[in-house]
Amino acid sequence: GLTLAMTALLILSAQPQYSARAVIRMASERRTLTSGVENAPQALDRPVDPLLSAVQVLTSRTLVGAVVDSMGLRFQPVTPFTPGVPLVGRRFPTGTFRRVMVVPDAPVDTMMIRFSRGGVLARSRGGEATAAFGETLRLGPVQFVVPRVPPVGYTMAVVRERDVAVDEALRKLKVAPRPGTDVIDVKYSDADPATAQEFANRLARLFRAANGHAAQGQAGRRREFLGEQLRV
Repeated sequence: GLTLAMTALLILSAQPQYSARAVIRMASERRTLTSGVENAPQALDRPVDPLLSAVQVLTSRTLVGAVVDSMGLRFQPVTPFTPGVPLVGRRFPTGTFRRVMVVPDAPVDTMMIRFSRGGVLARSRGGEATAAFGETLRLGPVQFVVPRVPPVGYTMAVVRERDVAVDEALRKLKVAPRPGTDVIDVKYSDADPATAQEFANRLARLFRAANGHAAQGQAGRRREFLGEQLRV
């Protein structure tokens, strides 16, 4: 009856998730980890655990937001698993869009994207653009590559608010030290296994870069450095 129908709906709506892990091994000496990062631990009379400080930095909106920007995670193709949107492009596979970039101050927008033998056509409020498969399509503050012809003729995509994308990334992120070691596990889950691995790797790489430059100065200089590190 109703219970069976609801169970079937939940099964059909459940998007498979893949987890990827990156490992960070902390140096034995204590270092300044939190210069220039919001929500940094306050000065205490007792010694600060460097592993816990590192976890706080790794889960800060500054670092996670930098990875969101560098991977273009504000850009989200509409799939049957996206709640509250039309079921357009039902069989549209994850991972079809590669090398996505979204300018950090890009406005919220919706794009209609069509695929044909000739390539990709994208339309939004800002206009339209075309590109061949394997080439970069640029439409206003958004750019991406579709490597090959997908199994559908069209789909929609949305450019979400940055805070929404960062909040989602934080929900998918798990950072924890291994008890009795100097190792921190960075775990990220996503419907696309390549995205999950790339996020975990980028966050770990960004943390190492930021930690190595912690003594160089102010938050503004660090943000400029992080931006350079993530241009890939």
